[in-house]
Amino acid sequence: MLIVDDDAPVVTFLADIGESCGYEIMSANTGDGLLDRVLETGPDVIVLDLVMPDFDGIEVLREFSTHDIQSRILLISGFDPALLDGSQMLARAWKLNVTGTMQKPLDPDAVRECLMEGARAPLIQTKWKSDKAES
Repeated sequence: MLIVDDDAPVVTFLADIGESCGYEIMSANTGDGLLDRVLETGPDVIVLDLVMPDFDGIEVLREFSTHDIQSRILLISGFDPALLDGSQMLARAWKLNVTGTMQKPLDPDAVRECLMEGARAPLIQTKWKSDKAES
């Protein structure tokens, strides 16, 4: 699991939950070399903070899509929930495997549930389906 966030307490919080779910943890606190790291390590899950000082999360998602990144992606943000919704729609349109979105402050039970669901879900890149169709 790769945690991409510039807030050290959030990284520690997510790492603790990820480890309890059985993930090996990596983290990045900048966008510098992020795509290369993802391509090199192929993490099962990427937890991506959409708003960081040195990069635009939507641009990162676009780059992921042009490189056929297969990782499951959990989008997080402390900003307007509309940012999360719009980013999720774009990422799915770009055929990325977004497993969920979460508003900061993060709820530990919701994070755990999302990570556990992601661990059980098959790694498949298919046509986007609406949330209602996936239920």
